[in-house]
Amino acid sequence: MKKITLLISALIIGYGSLAQSWHWVNPTTGQNQINDIHFISANEGYAVGNQGKILHYINGEWSIMDSPVNTDLFGVSFVNPDMGWAVGAEGNILRYQYGSWTQVTSPITGVLKDVCCINENHCWAAGDAILRYNGNEWLVDANLSGNETIGFLNENLGWAGSDSSHLFKFENGVWSNDNSFVYDNYYTFHTLEKAGEYMLMNGKTIPEEGLLFENDGSGWVQVPSGSCNSGISFTNRQNGFGLQNAGPMFYDLYPTIHQYSDGVWQPAFVHEKREQIFTSVEALSNTKCMASDALGYIHKIEDGSHMLANGFMYDSILDLQFVKPNLGFLAAHNSGLWKYDAGEWSNIFNLTDYTINVIDFQSEDLGYFGAYHHEAIFPFWPETKLFSYNNGIITEILFPDESSFISSINNIGADVVFTQRNTIFTYTNGQFTVEELAFQDSISDLKFMMSIPINSNKRNSEWEAAWMSVKRHNDADSGAIFYKYFTNTWQEVYETSNGSFNDLCIFGHYQVVAVGTNGLIAVFDGTNWTEVPPLTTEELLSVHLDEYMYGWAVGRNGTILQCIGGTWSVYENDAIYDLNVVSFYDNTLGFIGGNEGAMLCTSEKLPVANSYFPGSDTKNSLKVYPNPAGESFSVEYESLSANGKLTISDLTGRVVLKKTTASTVNGNQVMTISSANLSKGVYVLTLINGNEVRTGKLVVK
Repeated sequence: MKKITLLISALIIGYGSLAQSWHWVNPTTGQNQINDIHFISANEGYAVGNQGKILHYINGEWSIMDSPVNTDLFGVSFVNPDMGWAVGAEGNILRYQYGSWTQVTSPITGVLKDVCCINENHCWAAGDAILRYNGNEWLVDANLSGNETIGFLNENLGWAGSDSSHLFKFENGVWSNDNSFVYDNYYTFHTLEKAGEYMLMNGKTIPEEGLLFENDGSGWVQVPSGSCNSGISFTNRQNGFGLQNAGPMFYDLYPTIHQYSDGVWQPAFVHEKREQIFTSVEALSNTKCMASDALGYIHKIEDGSHMLANGFMYDSILDLQFVKPNLGFLAAHNSGLWKYDAGEWSNIFNLTDYTINVIDFQSEDLGYFGAYHHEAIFPFWPETKLFSYNNGIITEILFPDESSFISSINNIGADVVFTQRNTIFTYTNGQFTVEELAFQDSISDLKFMMSIPINSNKRNSEWEAAWMSVKRHNDADSGAIFYKYFTNTWQEVYETSNGSFNDLCIFGHYQVVAVGTNGLIAVFDGTNWTEVPPLTTEELLSVHLDEYMYGWAVGRNGTILQCIGGTWSVYENDAIYDLNVVSFYDNTLGFIGGNEGAMLCTSEKLPVANSYFPGSDTKNSLKVYPNPAGESFSVEYESLSANGKLTISDLTGRVVLKKTTASTVNGNQVMTISSANLSKGVYVLTLINGNEVRTGKLVVK
């Protein structure tokens, strides 16, 4: 039954889907850590981060900028709206001028961690050395290494350093050791920040206790730190913000943004994830700041309220579905069910201690979703719940719980069908029927094929033929595919010993693709199952193909694979977290959701009202009927400017039939073709007329 072949492209045509690419929409950075933020005014600012990421904030929105480097950037500082600097790894120095960033010559190849500007002719950078910009070029100002931060009160007075034994003072053109803390406990310093006439220095002790010192030029004086140990930013000496990422008992502390006002520190926001530390903070006013974290999200605090400035959530996305170009739903690990409606995200349902992991929506008003209790302790199965969504009203549906994850949901006519372990539940008019399969394997997905009814005493007339993927419960990592068609019995039609299945997609008449562990991709072409030679060892979690075998598979550690006409390849991207689901509204608008809020879209921005226009779809310009075909079929096409060439190819790309079409002036033309010489299977029709390409699809039964 098993055979392995490499699917080759059926067509090499300039379809719009060939140029499809993915854009990060939550957060803007593609989840690369942001390391520094600098604002020119309350309405415009910049942020830099890992892999050369540069963000620009204007008119209330963060967007990504072109960067000349792909190495990590650690510091950014602006002199005025038209001149700024960014520094980072490998001695990289970037200059902002005239709306773009360019790389300039650096005198060192070591790391640069921070940059500070007083005016256009006086800028300094610190890291493996201290550099100075004199208005024309960057030069080594002092061979003093091990610096994390640098700050200046004026052109003649400044500091750089990283800890109590690496603290240097610049005064009247000379760098020297600042020995203020030599005889005290060992301190580490994170930030030097000017606040009015004072230089503030933030750091921490070995037990992670926060430190804050001020200096007006006459010496360092310790002041209350508010537990801040990872960065500060002040608008003046009386108002500012600070970051706290750990404490003496790190496991009992969430990363926190603290606010300082008139001598009093108090928490302004507590991050829900201990491991996602804050990396920088920038005060925009006495009551407003922005702070970045290790995921690349930028948090906005304003008048005590919190929101994300470059995203809508940082929870893990487990399932995702759009029912309109500008309206969709997603399921998140901790924060429940979210709805996107014409530019606005809202959290519409959350159940404490439960994870919503699977959804199925027929429209913006009707859908179903499953949830499980995420505090279950192995080896016990979690408690499971099923909900309906009807015109905004969410109702729990009580069912004979098998105490296992709901792995798939399908709303078929009047039925709701969902799976748990080796059991299929059907919910119709308030009643349940249960089909427990003989094998003890776990069903990973079940999908129905349009539109052939199953004759079954357990199904109504609207049910259709179905495919099912399973995970084997044995010592080997293996899986199987089952099929039900005009019978009440599931038939095993394919088995693999090189991986178990996680997801399947029906992408045409009798065509199926399934993905799983060890980079497993198995394809059914209407006659045979084949396995694609693995392109990755990562586990694949979700797959989507259209009827022309164009699509995507996603999986662990940011894995994205692209399929073009049956040929699979690795799609390079910046994702580093698990990608759990790929979903398409149509052939041009797709979405990917993953851990830690990873969300990608084939559009640069999620569609809002009246802003989405599907790309021209030349793939549907040929009408083929009847389809599936019997003894013959007809091809209908629009008027042609000249004689055209019609070719019929199988899914390996082999041309099996050629026809010449006559030019037509007005109206549609119909050509009838015999199927006598065509074997049972799936074929692609291509009509070439000058520079125009029109295609269609044919199934011969």
